[in-house]
Amino acid sequence: MTKPKKFQIILGVLILSLVFFIGGILFQKYLGNGKEEINCKIDPVIDEDEVNYKIETIIDKEIKDPFLYVNSDAEDIYLIGINNIYIDGKEMKNVYNNSSISNLIEEMNYKEVYEEYTIYRDYKKVSNNGLSILKCNNKKVYIGPSDMDFDSAICDIENEKNGETFIRTYKVLNVAESNEEAYLYLTIRQYQDEAVVTVKVKRELCPDVSEGNSYEFTFRYTSKLVKDDTINEIFGNTDLIKIVYTDKEGMGQIQDGL
Repeated sequence: MTKPKKFQIILGVLILSLVFFIGGILFQKYLGNGKEEINCKIDPVIDEDEVNYKIETIIDKEIKDPFLYVNSDAEDIYLIGINNIYIDGKEMKNVYNNSSISNLIEEMNYKEVYEEYTIYRDYKKVSNNGLSILKCNNKKVYIGPSDMDFDSAICDIENEKNGETFIRTYKVLNVAESNEEAYLYLTIRQYQDEAVVTVKVKRELCPDVSEGNSYEFTFRYTSKLVKDDTINEIFGNTDLIKIVYTDKEGMGQIQDGL
């Protein structure tokens, strides 16, 4: 065999090998898998009906009053707006121990802190319907739906100053008649406070009240706890028992602390 012919054979073999190599790549890419592979992450669609939540609740918002669910030395647990609560498929009252509530609130995804209580809320992170837990600063715990409204009264925390009195001085900016003959509307403001509030008071407490004058308002504590946040907070959670004119001005006015 002559050298030129031998060279042609080798060249032909190389060309055929290259053709088969390229053909194999094209087959794998377009025919082997039926489609080109795409390197991207696709978040799965979660069907809530298929999620195995740790906590399951039977919601019944017709239940307006709390009922005792668990009674223990550590804490009393009440349900509101919920018929029952299950943890890992078992009724909570049957598997309850002293760390049950602590374990639950560690997994809740929202927290509201108040002076008398703390609220923890779960928006379907660990529970099928959402959940809220109110933990009072005593041994009471309340469990309800995630949108349940709570206030300090539910904790039955007694105001230690119940029956005592205090005085706040307000300037009367406006006096208006009420549709009820026994009442007046007074628009008032406290010294060095920009808040202007209109309150409804008994006429018999201030029959001669005049706009532009300052008056000492005497309040009596009730069982409700009172925060010194706003004028409305004071009027809404105490009993107003006396209104007396005063000529004291500025820093000389009586502004008792709560």
